[in-house]
Amino acid sequence: MSALLEVRSLSKAFGGLLAVSDVSLSVEQGEIFGLIGPNGAGKTTFFNMLTGMTRPTSGEVLFAGGAITGLRPEQVARLGVARTFQNIRLFAGLSVFDNVRIPRQSRERSGLWGNILGSPLASREERETSEAAWELLKLVNLTDRAMRPAGSLPYGDRRRLEIARALALAPRLLLLDEPAAGMNPSEKAGLADFIRQVRETFDLTVLLIEHNVPMVMGLCSRIAVLNFGERIAMGTPEEVQCDPKVVEAYLGAQKRDAAAAGEGACLHSTM
Repeated sequence: MSALLEVRSLSKAFGGLLAVSDVSLSVEQGEIFGLIGPNGAGKTTFFNMLTGMTRPTSGEVLFAGGAITGLRPEQVARLGVARTFQNIRLFAGLSVFDNVRIPRQSRERSGLWGNILGSPLASREERETSEAAWELLKLVNLTDRAMRPAGSLPYGDRRRLEIARALALAPRLLLLDEPAAGMNPSEKAGLADFIRQVRETFDLTVLLIEHNVPMVMGLCSRIAVLNFGERIAMGTPEEVQCDPKVVEAYLGAQKRDAAAAGEGACLHSTM
């Protein structure tokens, strides 16, 4: 495997607050990579810098070998990076179908005048866009609700629709920001299987933030851990979950020592 995403010494300061401090990591082509850490660790700020929503104070982001540091979100998306958000962002008043079709239209080459004049290219692209949107809705089991307003969907369905909308951009790298937030244990297990399916179906690389540690441990091949903006650990799930710095970040030093005394100083045995 080769690195699709490389992050080099990335930092972000908001006034006197250093939200992300000198973080480096690489995500290999085709892997599912997890980013975890306690609340306020800087995970979403880190995602925002990768996708152009926040400009880094220092450091560099490379995607597929090219620098994307400082590019606007739409430029990053056109290069093949798509994301979801911790707080779901859908066009609530538009139909489920249009929520997927509109992002897919950004890949069309015919342009406004081609659509107005009804050129053959525009007609073909419109048909292909609609077909692709239906296939994505089929993937997330929402074809029977395609014409309903997106805002009327139950929470779990809105989560899946947001992933479908990100996939409509045909990305190479999919960033998921807390995709299991608000889901029950059964829904979380189903989501993990779905993420694996998406990775295989679309030949994607996946980078996700998630608070559900057991889900991340079972889903990701490698994991990085942030705490107070710094990367405190990175490695396989087995390596990360028993790292003393990680256990302390989640449980505190006192509970870490108590767990260690009982030979249970790993996240999987204490959460």
